[in-house]
Amino acid sequence: MATNLGNVQGDIVAQDYAKGSENYWRAQGAEQQLAAGYNPNASASGAISSNSESFGQAKTIQQQQSQKEQMIAGGITSLAMGAATGGLSFANDSNFLSSLGGGKIFGSGGFFGGG
Repeated sequence: MATNLGNVQGDIVAQDYAKGSENYWRAQGAEQQLAAGYNPNASASGAISSNSESFGQAKTIQQQQSQKEQMIAGGITSLAMGAATGGLSFANDSNFLSSLGGGKIFGSGGFFGGG
């Protein structure tokens, strides 16, 4: 009878230790969750990522603005060249020159030739 009582007492103690260990680890997890609410890194991570995203968008906008300005400057340069040559930029085309008197413009046998 004493042996049975001792075995039952041992089982009760073992179950008590197991339950105590389970309760300890459950409480440990709850404390970590509670601490996470007070962690400034966790609460600020959204603001930090939003800030990084905003700077990324600003960089993209700046690149697009720069490309637009380069395209405008290129168009102005092209218009200025057309105005400077009187719109005769086609005269520099080799196909145009070759169609005029076999490529000869001045002189004997040329387009403006004298003979």
